[in-house]
Amino acid sequence: MPSARHGKICNWIGFYLTQYIVANDIGHILTNDSLFVIERDPDTVRGPDVCFVSYARQPKGTLPEGLLEVVPELVFEVRSPSDRWTAVLEKVLEYLAAGVLVVVVLDLKTESASVFRGEDRQDIIAAGEPLSFPDVLPGFSVLVEKLFA
Repeated sequence: MPSARHGKICNWIGFYLTQYIVANDIGHILTNDSLFVIERDPDTVRGPDVCFVSYARQPKGTLPEGLLEVVPELVFEVRSPSDRWTAVLEKVLEYLAAGVLVVVVLDLKTESASVFRGEDRQDIIAAGEPLSFPDVLPGFSVLVEKLFA
């Protein structure tokens, strides 16, 4: 179950992403487990902690009340100490297979970010290092430790 710290980290992610998105007017930032369909027959839905969906995938304007039929380009998941890495990695692979370009897993215990870009590429970003996604959000950068403040 997510803790208060989990919620605060999600807030910081949303804060930094929203600043960038407002300045560049390129998409939507969604939080609080907004549900997306990532697979059909059988239907699978996921609700990331925080995500970015560009206007190219979901046009500007009011979002639908129900499930989104598009997948985000960028997904953040905050891993709580009770979350097993095998379950987290399974979710990461589902996101990538569905078309998410970048999945970031923030680890509360190590205060680091694992960045997944494709099934065979993972980067670990530690305190003092910038977290950036030039292929998705050109010019966006935030120091990892700011997300754990």
